[in-house]
Amino acid sequence: MKRRGIRLSTRASDDLTEIYRGLAIKNPPAAERLVRIFAEKIEAIAGVGLTGTAVDEADEQLRMIVVRDHRVYVRVTDSHLIVLGIRHARRLTLPAHLSAMARSEKSEDS
Repeated sequence: MKRRGIRLSTRASDDLTEIYRGLAIKNPPAAERLVRIFAEKIEAIAGVGLTGTAVDEADEQLRMIVVRDHRVYVRVTDSHLIVLGIRHARRLTLPAHLSAMARSEKSEDS
């Protein structure tokens, strides 16, 4: 299978920055490790087929992957893995704006 490209939404980039900054206050090396783990996991899943847990029955391409105690929401297409957002497992699951973003990304790929 051809390796997918990776796109990070603005929301996902902001989420990653927030996660890093929050952890770096107490433990900068741990914050760097966690960001590296996110990057490695995202890289790894970009190379496999449809992976993760389906989030929306109406859109099988919208998936969720668990990385440590975070949920990474992605949209998987034939050509790209689009990271929509990253949420701590204690927070609400898929926020409405991520679902709307997934629909928007889907229409752009069509």
